Amino acid sequence: ALNWMQEAAESPITADYMAFVTGFSAQSPLNRVLLWPQVKRFKPDLYFSFYYIFHPLPIPQVSMVHDLIPLLYPDYFQHASLPFRMIMTQKRVLSQILQASNAIVTVSENTRHDLIHELDLSEKPIYVCPPGVHLPESKGFSSPKLQALKPGYVLALGRPDPHKNFAGLISAYAHLASDLRRQHPLVG
Repeated sequence: ALNWMQEAAESPITADYMAFVTGFSAQSPLNRVLLWPQVKRFKPDLYFSFYYIFHPLPIPQVSMVHDLIPLLYPDYFQHASLPFRMIMTQKRVLSQILQASNAIVTVSENTRHDLIHELDLSEKPIYVCPPGVHLPESKGFSSPKLQALKPGYVLALGRPDPHKNFAGLISAYAHLASDLRRQHPLVG
């Protein structure tokens, strides 16, 4: 990913980057055992976790929160492991975990709102960084399926989880006039 970022960047990336993959789940106590020696060895300026920070380190830390679905929809996770449910579906526990972060990055304004209002993190810097990639067509980053479509289609992406409301999308789309649906096909 770092090589791709350096190739795709409009201006050169000059800082040194290093990634260390522990090979264990983010919640695993083995991460604490493996991360501390890496911090001592490499003396990083920042620890960025693509998930919650379960094992605070003695350096600035930024965690990424994609959403609070387990907290907002705990019924979806009735069959998840007990440790997962005891952490991810509990406001107090999640709030405490996120307090270890110096800042939080999230993918949507909606999740930022949830972090502030559900977990009372209004004092924490929260940055919204929507996912997506923009590359010139010359880089060849495009889906053949999307290239075959004429402009004007409606694109729906995501897992078919109930909170994504694909049923509502399909129902609303079905109410459109048939000529409008022909002009703007629904693509998933």
